Amino acid sequence: MRVSDNSVLFLDVLANANFADFGDDSSIINTEVDGTTLSTSARIRYRGLTDDSAWKLGVNGGYDPREMATGAADHVDCSITPEFQTSVGDYYQKGDLGTADGYGALGQIKGHNRPHSACRSLRRGTV
Repeated sequence: MRVSDNSVLFLDVLANANFADFGDDSSIINTEVDGTTLSTSARIRYRGLTDDSAWKLGVNGGYDPREMATGAADHVDCSITPEFQTSVGDYYQKGDLGTADGYGALGQIKGHNRPHSACRSLRRGTV
């Protein structure tokens, strides 16, 4: 963390444990969450004011990788562990002349077959 009179620059990091569903109560429609996975989220953030405090500025950027261990889905006898990867960024400013902001996200999903005889027809790759 770096702090000055009118600004702060800091890192925001989060770690999660994503657990399997309990019984038949699924968190995803028609799909079981079958196992525990770990995920992280990291952001670098800046907040600042101009010297005369007329403008407030903020910039954020980050990366989130996450896997989900799925069990069998309805009508499909196969389980897949999708991997989600997301890069995000945003900007905002607020001052005497008005407000402006913007947000962007770029994501990718990959699926990895988990060993199961019914999954042989599926191939590892992008879903």
